Amino acid sequence: MKSRRAVFAMIAGAFAMLSRAQRTQSLFKSTFERNRFVNQTIDLDDQTFVACIFQDCRLRYGGGALQFSYNTLLGSKLLLVGAAERTASLLQAFGGKIPIELAVGDKRSPEI
Repeated sequence: MKSRRAVFAMIAGAFAMLSRAQRTQSLFKSTFERNRFVNQTIDLDDQTFVACIFQDCRLRYGGGALQFSYNTLLGSKLLLVGAAERTASLLQAFGGKIPIELAVGDKRSPEI
């Protein structure tokens, strides 16, 4: 039979995992998978897009949480607003190069 301490540790670990999953889910309002968007303005902030097609769209991004993977962009444009626009302006002041080192896996990359 497991000790009370071991049982408590298992329960605490389960709550911690649940709590992390809930925090991750709460960052994103909606999930779009395998959708096709044509000639629309799409707000990217706080959304998840997986394997979608964006054709002649305006993708508006303000710096919020975003998951964006395996998507196809056909004649679409990125519109930066708010914090994202201010960040882009700052990067332009540095000649478009990121003035910090970013850790990528085990390697460090001074520029992107």
